[in-house]
Amino acid sequence: MKDQESLEEKFGDRLKRLRLKKGLTQMQLGELLRVSNVQITRYEKGIAKPSMEVIKTLSKALDVRYEDLAGNVFMSSFNLNEIDEIVERLKQLPEQDIKPLVEVMSNYVKHREVRLITSD
Repeated sequence: MKDQESLEEKFGDRLKRLRLKKGLTQMQLGELLRVSNVQITRYEKGIAKPSMEVIKTLSKALDVRYEDLAGNVFMSSFNLNEIDEIVERLKQLPEQDIKPLVEVMSNYVKHREVRLITSD
């Protein structure tokens, strides 16, 4: 069975596709970001992993939503045990602090579920 990363378009492939759709060369995109075209090549080939800040800048330059560009680029470094630790810490907070967080998380999960269903 394929893992989730192989089922979805890889970040570098997505970046290249969106760059070409926008009609930009690697050099032009690099100039917009004030980085070298070599760095853009590294991102597209998966040699370098951009920071969240760089992905935000890329998404603005390519005129796409951050989430559409980022995909699951950070999931490989994410440890699910972190969620359990955060939940335990959240339980110590007052209810009025937790309620908005639960609402945001719930809305995010619903949005992702709808996207997964509609992409089939």
